Amino acid sequence: SISSLIELRYLNLNNNLISDLPEGFCDIYSDLDYFDISNNLICQPSLECVEFIGYQNTDECDPAAFIDNESAVDNRDIMINNNIENINFEYFQADLDVLRALVDNNESLKGLDPLHVGVQQWNNMRLTDLDLSGLELTYLPQNVCDIYSGLNTFDVSDNKICPPYPRCFEYVGSQDTGSCGRSFCPDNYTDIDGECYQENHIAFLQSLVKNNTVLQQDGAGTSPLDIVQDADLIKWKNGKIETFVLTASGLTNLPENICNVYYDIGLFDVSNNEICQPHPLCVENIGYQNTEDCPALDDTACLEGYVSFDNKCYYN
Repeated sequence: SISSLIELRYLNLNNNLISDLPEGFCDIYSDLDYFDISNNLICQPSLECVEFIGYQNTDECDPAAFIDNESAVDNRDIMINNNIENINFEYFQADLDVLRALVDNNESLKGLDPLHVGVQQWNNMRLTDLDLSGLELTYLPQNVCDIYSGLNTFDVSDNKICPPYPRCFEYVGSQDTGSCGRSFCPDNYTDIDGECYQENHIAFLQSLVKNNTVLQQDGAGTSPLDIVQDADLIKWKNGKIETFVLTASGLTNLPENICNVYYDIGLFDVSNNEICQPHPLCVENIGYQNTEDCPALDDTACLEGYVSFDNKCYYN
């Protein structure tokens, strides 16, 4: 059963036509570092342990099943248990103004109550999570930047948003850009198959392929985006790598230009590979590495400020 998967840390079930989660899932949920169940067919009420299930296709759901369940909590509840501590009505108004601007400027939302736009989560009259995926949006209002940094999650994928974007976005990915005209990638982004990717992120993947024979096929380097197909978990957001998990994959080298993108990546894990010292300085925790085939180190092989001991570099 799923409750026996006690070592599971990453679980991506996005877009798999899932209609139900087993009760045993709650036994492992709190141990997961990453979980995505969005873009499926799950009806309310969902499992109480799962705080946010993202966008779901509810066309086949029975509304009465949710309404009659006294234990279910509506994820649009703005203030829970009438707790008025730390309430700021100015912030609430800013959140509401964004939702109204979305309704006013997107034909697909015309006539909709702002509090019914997408999938919303509120806490003490503050919008904390907003999923606007798959709503046929063509416009993002500038005032979304007034609340963007305060959101835990924000998803506008699978829409039709064209530039210019609000000031807080370099690029908005995963859009149907058929009506956007010619290539519109911003500076420092490159167009690959109709999507814009940040050049430093592509350069890092290119270096990773070049320096690791395990990622090369017939002597030729794998295309950077093809790594995604074989990876445990590599996820992009708005043209940048958001999640990079490439464990136990036989990697022997981590290129220095990882430091150009490392702080853009929310989840980074290359443990259980064969990466030798010295490691790029920006990578704070490279995890366990099998170093049996690594060359012997002396102090000159370690980065400045580090010394060699037992064939590893340690900060002095």
